[in-house]
Amino acid sequence: VAFFKNEKLHKITGLFFFLFSGYLLIALTSFLFTWQADQDKILGISWSEFLFQPELKVDNWLGKLGALTAHIFIHEWLGVASFIFIFISFLLGFRILFQISIVPLKKTFRYSIFGLLWISALFGHIVGSSDLLFLGGRVGFQMSNWLSSILGSIGTTLLLCFILLVFSVITFNLSFNRLKKFFLSFKKFSDTPTATSPDGTPQNMLQDETIF
Repeated sequence: VAFFKNEKLHKITGLFFFLFSGYLLIALTSFLFTWQADQDKILGISWSEFLFQPELKVDNWLGKLGALTAHIFIHEWLGVASFIFIFISFLLGFRILFQISIVPLKKTFRYSIFGLLWISALFGHIVGSSDLLFLGGRVGFQMSNWLSSILGSIGTTLLLCFILLVFSVITFNLSFNRLKKFFLSFKKFSDTPTATSPDGTPQNMLQDETIF
């Protein structure tokens, strides 16, 4: 309650989320280009040692703090799905600072949470434990590994597709009319009677024979 009554704290919080979205955008984007150079420098030592060793240099566009932030969000957490955090932070900052909602916040947060988990699990399943593990993050890898141990690789793929379809139906009322029309047209084509000659030979076969 005190937070909403303190106008200065209100503005500072809004500014933080607003600017943090830009900070995350730069740090995470840089990670996609510099992770190979920075990864070995982060792993194997504590984060405090990494940050406070002046002789340690990184390639991330936002320095060591940017490299560490991107490492946590992408490698340790949810992989490239972490870019959704940029959108969430921007919306929060904009809403708090300007008292304007660009999109419905509750609905957007629900979609974002689904996207974070589903995209992370998808990439974790696709890349497995390869050098591109960061695409799904540690969380995505663990989810995929757990699902694969229960359902197998094909079963995990089917489950992810099923979850996406269910989400689309619930959220967007996904229509299957085009798929229905396709099957109806296929059925109509297969049910079309074939003309026959007096001796019982299909007429289309007779036409083919006359060609040759």
